[in-house]
Amino acid sequence: MYKSHPSGGFFFLKRIIFVCMSKLNKQLLSFFQRRKIKMFLIFIVFSLVTWFMNKLSKTYTTTIVCNAFVEQLPQNRFLYDPSPMALPVTVSSHGFRLLGMQLFGKDVSLNAEKLATTNDRDYLIADEQLGHLVKQFPSDVQILSLNADTLFIKTSYSDSKYVKVIPNIEVAFKPGYGYVGTMQLEKDSIQLIGPKAQLDAITEIYTEATTLKDVADDIALELTFESPASKLIKTVETSVAISAKVDRYTEKEVEVPITIRDLPEGTTIRLFPNSVNIIYTVGLKDIDKIDPTEFTVECYYNEGDSPLEAVLTSRPSSIAAARIENSKIDYLIKE
Repeated sequence: MYKSHPSGGFFFLKRIIFVCMSKLNKQLLSFFQRRKIKMFLIFIVFSLVTWFMNKLSKTYTTTIVCNAFVEQLPQNRFLYDPSPMALPVTVSSHGFRLLGMQLFGKDVSLNAEKLATTNDRDYLIADEQLGHLVKQFPSDVQILSLNADTLFIKTSYSDSKYVKVIPNIEVAFKPGYGYVGTMQLEKDSIQLIGPKAQLDAITEIYTEATTLKDVADDIALELTFESPASKLIKTVETSVAISAKVDRYTEKEVEVPITIRDLPEGTTIRLFPNSVNIIYTVGLKDIDKIDPTEFTVECYYNEGDSPLEAVLTSRPSSIAAARIENSKIDYLIKE
């Protein structure tokens, strides 16, 4: 029988502790190494950001290229090309502001009220635009100069013309409702301005398409115009007002005597019947305002025609529609 060594158990326990400590040391070492790397990277990023912020906070002078739009041309002029021109401007400001303008660009307008012409070339004097441009930049940006003495612009003299306005509107009424009279336009024509050759091809202008549904009340709208096909054509007005009276309708009937026209001298005829029924549509608001004497029905005599045709030649303006119930009229010539 073997006897165990008195120190064998202790040796085994010591071995286990050694292995555990070795693993723990490796893990701790790895942890601190990763932590050092992270701290180093954070330090680098922080240093770069600090350096970058410090640089951008300083004042610099540079040239930025602005998108310049020409505005406020004289009334009798138009631009051949309305797209913006590239306008180099030397400015001074802190780096943050300059970086934003370099990245996102800067739109400015040029005031063309003082447009000048020499040798058939139109131009603006750069120095005269400085005061107008300063107002378009932030207060912390100083404009030092425009990198051009003269700004050339291609323009031409414009012509004008009045064209008919056509409302492009579709109206769907509630059952039993309709117009009282007709739709009214504030203006039946508007003035267009642009190159004569292009104006000559335009005879009318439409409003933007508009649809109204279930209408039961009076109509009052401001309609904008469709944009002309050419960007060189401008409308003096941008919209037109339209209005229409709307009412609930009912049908009424009135008997009207027939007047004979073009009857030869000395000829006498007898009509059968000598009056006709007129069926008309009228709004409830105007039903009591209708005067039967405002209806006129006439027959035009033409020898050999039989029967004659009764025609409604006049009617009250407040009714929406009217028709003759039976327009065929027989007659006898009296000897």
